Amino acid sequence: QCKIARTFTLNSLRGDGMGRAVLEPQILEEIRTYIETFIATNSNMPIDMTSTLPLATSNIVSQLIFGCRFEYNDAMAMKVVDAVNNFMNQATQVAILENIPYAKYLFKQRLNQYQQMHTDAEEVIRLLVDEQKQTIDTWDPQGLLDRYLLQAQAFKGQMTTALKV
Repeated sequence: QCKIARTFTLNSLRGDGMGRAVLEPQILEEIRTYIETFIATNSNMPIDMTSTLPLATSNIVSQLIFGCRFEYNDAMAMKVVDAVNNFMNQATQVAILENIPYAKYLFKQRLNQYQQMHTDAEEVIRLLVDEQKQTIDTWDPQGLLDRYLLQAQAFKGQMTTALKV
């Protein structure tokens, strides 16, 4: 099941030109927008890039997955970046705790917080996928997710678990 999804993803990314300089124009455009939005407006002041740089990075990924970018002040984009950052910051700690005998009993509250973060991140991603399902153009798929949803729809009766949507 995972092999089918992985094969689809790799073939789709190769078809988009992954491994070549196909994303370079989008990356350069994102850098230009980032500079105009955050750096040029604060040219004489120090800039805290820890909160703004993930937005630019997520826009590159969004262009690949959704076929579009988010504005830097978009509430959904900020929610996605915050959810992923919180989830990833805790992931290593939780992985260690889950593999130490009795640690899951001692740090149960921490593990519950992590589970809630996981649920929150999953909910945000589900909202994005549902929104994408409503706006999908079957004749002109914009990103990896559109092609994945169309492929899953094509295989609906055959392998619903491999391309689960």
